[in-house]
Amino acid sequence: MDVPSRDIYVSLAMMSCEHYLKTRKLMDRPKDLPDELVRSRAGCFVSLHKHGRLRGCIGTISPVQACLADEIISNAV
Repeated sequence: MDVPSRDIYVSLAMMSCEHYLKTRKLMDRPKDLPDELVRSRAGCFVSLHKHGRLRGCIGTISPVQACLADEIISNAV
């Protein structure tokens, strides 16, 4: 992932949204993710902000995907 100026979680969510808007398909999990995203399972929430204001939020309390990275990719879309 070539976005060092952002948090890895935020970068993954943004990449997922951008990919979906372009292709209408969920993106595959990037190969170069840190172990913490690939080896752990957890629920997560993704929030969308526009001009500093909350526009929406969705997430899972318990994991439903194979790993945290997949959870972020799915919830971002």
